[in-house]
Amino acid sequence: MIKSFIALTFILASNLAALDMVSLNFHNLSDDGSWAYDSQTIKSNEKAGTPDYPGGSTITNQWNNILAGTVDKKVGLEDNVNGKSIILDSDGKDAKIDVKIKSLSPTWNNAYRNKPGMVGVSAWPRMRVKDAISLEGINKYASKYDVIFHMSYQKDSGFTSGVLDVGTNKILFTRENTVIIIENLTDDQLAVSLTNKSSGVDKGGVFIGGIQIIKK
Repeated sequence: MIKSFIALTFILASNLAALDMVSLNFHNLSDDGSWAYDSQTIKSNEKAGTPDYPGGSTITNQWNNILAGTVDKKVGLEDNVNGKSIILDSDGKDAKIDVKIKSLSPTWNNAYRNKPGMVGVSAWPRMRVKDAISLEGINKYASKYDVIFHMSYQKDSGFTSGVLDVGTNKILFTRENTVIIIENLTDDQLAVSLTNKSSGVDKGGVFIGGIQIIKK
């Protein structure tokens, strides 16, 4: 009886600890059944995220695979009125968030295969990408939230440093940063700009491979 009670308590605690979040993975290929498309996306039988978030692990299989400029039907639902993907949260509900992205490029780094980072919003040496990601309607999902940015880099890249502008927040980072967490945001609209401060053709690109929005 005691063992059953302990097991039930563990299950209830685990359910209570589950994070309410939206996970977005960026890719740039249509579904042609190729290994390249498969390596860029995170399927329902695959998991990705980070264990380093202070509120708990964000590792999940509930990822929205976002294809730039088109409706990506692999997300699960299609809005036939607006002609865009419906972004689902971790409960499978429409989060009603509008996402716009630009300048997607592959990292050519198989370390990011089936994870956010295989393809991303890119900035090359000495380049600033203004409004690299635009998010609108976030407050329909959460009035207060944290955002996790999954950063990635080319293999053997000499990337040195960059800047992430998220709303009024300015975050300086180096190649050591693969996960950047910004807490306690309340904006309904969020513009994200990415700057690569490296110089030289051998320095390589920096990429925002995916983001997670966690409701607080």
